[in-house]
Amino acid sequence: MTANNQSKGAGKSALAKFSNRALGFVRVATVSPRLKVADCQFNVGEIISAMQRAQADNVEVLVTPELSITGYTCADLFHQTTLIEGAKVGLKAIVDASEQFDGIVFVGAPLVLDDKLYNCAIAIKGGIVLGVVPKSYLPSYKEFYEQRWFACAEVAHSKEIEVLGRTVQFGNDLLFHTDSVEGLSIAVDVCEDLWAVIPPSSLAALSGATLIVNLSASNELVGKSEYRRDLVVGQSGRLIAGYAYVSSGVDESTTDVVFGGHAMIALDGTLLQESPRFSREAVFTVADLDIERLRVARIGNTSFSEAQRKFARAFPYRKRMFRLSRTAKSADQIGLRAYVDGQPFVPKDGSKLKARCEDIFNIQVAGLAKRLEKIGGVSAGANWPGVTIGVSGGLDSTLALLVTVKAFDLLGIDRRKIKGYTLPGFGTTSRTKGNAHSLMRELGITAQEVDIREMCLAQMRTEGHKPFGIDLSALNEEVQAEYLAMVRATAVGAPIADPNEMAVKKFTEKLIALQANGAELKDLHFENVQARARTKILMDNGFTIGTGDLSELAIGWCTYNGDHMSMYGVNSSIPKTLVKLLVRWAAGNQFKGETSATLLDIFNTEISPELLPTDKDGKIVQKTESVVGPYELTDFFLYHMLRNGARPEKILAMAEHATFETKYSTAQLHKWLRLFLTRFFNAQFKRSCLPDGPKVGSISLSPRGDWRMPSDAEATLWLEWAKGLGDSTETEPTAANAGSDKATNNLSGQSDCVTRTPMTKEITSAATPIALAVAKVFRVLLRVDIQKGFCPGGNLPVPDGDSIVPVANRLSREGGYDEVIDSQDFHPKGHGSFASQYPGKKPFVDTVMLNGVEQRLWTDHCEDDTPDSDFHPDLDRSMVKKTVQKGRHPGVDSYSAFYDNGKDAAAELKAKYPFLGQSTGLAEYIIAQATAAGADEVAVDVIGLAFDICAAFTAKHSAKEQYKGKGFATRIIRDGCRPIGDADAAAADLVANGVAVIDSSAVLPAAVSK
Repeated sequence: MTANNQSKGAGKSALAKFSNRALGFVRVATVSPRLKVADCQFNVGEIISAMQRAQADNVEVLVTPELSITGYTCADLFHQTTLIEGAKVGLKAIVDASEQFDGIVFVGAPLVLDDKLYNCAIAIKGGIVLGVVPKSYLPSYKEFYEQRWFACAEVAHSKEIEVLGRTVQFGNDLLFHTDSVEGLSIAVDVCEDLWAVIPPSSLAALSGATLIVNLSASNELVGKSEYRRDLVVGQSGRLIAGYAYVSSGVDESTTDVVFGGHAMIALDGTLLQESPRFSREAVFTVADLDIERLRVARIGNTSFSEAQRKFARAFPYRKRMFRLSRTAKSADQIGLRAYVDGQPFVPKDGSKLKARCEDIFNIQVAGLAKRLEKIGGVSAGANWPGVTIGVSGGLDSTLALLVTVKAFDLLGIDRRKIKGYTLPGFGTTSRTKGNAHSLMRELGITAQEVDIREMCLAQMRTEGHKPFGIDLSALNEEVQAEYLAMVRATAVGAPIADPNEMAVKKFTEKLIALQANGAELKDLHFENVQARARTKILMDNGFTIGTGDLSELAIGWCTYNGDHMSMYGVNSSIPKTLVKLLVRWAAGNQFKGETSATLLDIFNTEISPELLPTDKDGKIVQKTESVVGPYELTDFFLYHMLRNGARPEKILAMAEHATFETKYSTAQLHKWLRLFLTRFFNAQFKRSCLPDGPKVGSISLSPRGDWRMPSDAEATLWLEWAKGLGDSTETEPTAANAGSDKATNNLSGQSDCVTRTPMTKEITSAATPIALAVAKVFRVLLRVDIQKGFCPGGNLPVPDGDSIVPVANRLSREGGYDEVIDSQDFHPKGHGSFASQYPGKKPFVDTVMLNGVEQRLWTDHCEDDTPDSDFHPDLDRSMVKKTVQKGRHPGVDSYSAFYDNGKDAAAELKAKYPFLGQSTGLAEYIIAQATAAGADEVAVDVIGLAFDICAAFTAKHSAKEQYKGKGFATRIIRDGCRPIGDADAAAADLVANGVAVIDSSAVLPAAVSK
């Protein structure tokens, strides 16, 4: 894959200083070469060609199929001396050629020892045969007859064999070990060995093997590839090892069976690479395996150590040493050939994500239900006071409330026993407060609002604290004077303002004035008073449900004995990236109607603790991710540090190659990682006293479970890596502020810019050494709704819609765009645009007024988490860095990728239906990326389905967006679209709205365009 975060100018690359090899990776490849049955000369030539390719690609371990020199299907020809001798000649040619290959190669051939023929895997390195491993289990059932030709490993009397005039070790007890990669030790399975009850590799792993290679010839049957995949991935997980498997290809004899050339490379239960099957050409599969990660995992797994104690001595292995040449090329030349997931907690497959969310939600509900039973929530009946939960309108409290509601339903307890408190403070916005009230009302719990501002001001005044320099005692005297004047001037019995409310109002006015004068409002005491006031109210009134998540606990983004304390924390092991998706999943799968709509609005609300004052327009000022770093980075760092035990420099190197929702420069990754590490160490004291809560994944910070750490541990060693790495000028976060509660202790001196491929052309000559710079244009390819639902076979097919996929792929790969973005129609079930919701109405023909907006009716299509909403399977999404989902609100459709169809609705209609005219965030994202890239202009090219509807609406909205005083220069690529109606009329309308209509030939290189 292409690394999306490489950035030369924003600080040295971590990979440049710490290469993938220095960080514990080894490059492994499998090849299923072209083959002619029994033609050793041809087969050897193909193997040598594969070795040459592997050398060019810096491969260090190369694996070929079973009996790759002769072919697996030679049958009784294996009893012919001609074939056996031909295999020896071929083997010598490979051994000689291996002098030009820096890695170790495993080939398959029949060899004779003690008058028996063995099916062997032969390890070769640098012109030397290192050892020979015979097959242990010979299948002789159904279509297999191997015992007719070969002997199994256990019958061999000799431990050595003569190969090409040299005596080498022979047996299934060999490990090929190198000190060039710490921890790399290779063992061999041969095909059926993996299918055995106890594969040889299981014993080898207990003796230290960290990589298993399997030379195989597994034929293809219906469903067999899935079973084979499960075996490979499962064995890598059980052994905490890498597993490289390759099978013979289609060139084997097809007398009775067919082979597909299936190859897989797995690591510790994860499939890293898998080849296509049935290729007519050689298939090369490559991956970088993290051997260091395996060693860390084994150290922490006591069951593995116990198995070693029981079995390793009973089945001793011999080590054959070899050396790898690992300094021949630079780190930049080697690169990193490994997919690094930017969101490791979040499955990418839609069906897996849905199943994951359901599992997590059920674990949370089951845990809370048990605790409620224990404290008498069921047996106490009407006398039980119930539970309390703070409902802020944010993600964490929303998820906790949903879990609580479902737990009450499960136990048959009246939801009204849930007391939901919205506790507005000085940073609360009308949006979050409104969503909190809506959610509590729709879920049928007991709702209460307690404004904490008065009590917080009173406490700070009593303590003598002056928030933001405001003297509260003097303010109180002003209020008292005004109040007495009002009393004197007001008739007896007439209503009069509350002095406490007057104090809050006057204090707020002073804050607004400070903001207007450019003051930066930071006051940790001010924040903590509010957080602890909220917790006190909750705990005073019942059994309190905790809402804090794993990410907040990791970085200490919680007030001690404030919002990190409760009686049971249902979210405590769920990372923020997954909390967001759980709320969205619940909106589509657990709750319907207005509840679902509210949940989706909460999903789209910016993350904030809402402790610092809002701006003059009542909008959020305290944005969490601008202070502690993007949560996708927090979760990425946390995962690799705790799950894989990775060193910081390794985490940084992998982050440079990961695919995140946002692009980050090396300097930004450097900055946020240092802050994460500092906060993680300084916040341990908050984790040492956590309340109970259910573990839902592989990582937990519970002091009673996965994570036991002294609160006084120093981060010094973890921060050593940063010295001299990068040219950033940020100040080091200190223990005094990095472990603080929810404070705005950002790092200073660091520009949050993203360095991209230069977009400035320079014209120079000897006579004119001055560079003439043209405008920097940030170019975007926006691919609209290229989904199964809009292609033939979908629920709302556009004629010939799938024919645009090749054009979309070529444009994405060769169009030179800075950003490729996909939009995705993603409707909830029963969306208001579906004709099925209106008895008697017909799709495509009838219209309705949907919340005041005229809506053409369609068939049910692109419902969330259904195959119909998936992208076309042939659409190359490897370049996509942003996916925008639209049409998620059931009350309004969204043709455009920028806004819903209520964009141009009347103001009074929007006031009545606040969800109308909402942005998807696409324009804001493009502007942010262009700004980070230092661009002068934005240019957007639009393709997709359908030309005259969603693509057209998207293009017209794009043309109206502004960047630095200029509109987005927008074009629609006609051969990258397909219409459902009058394309010419649509094109004329687009031109009239400032959109250029072009063909892909205007973008693609002439040799590629058609």
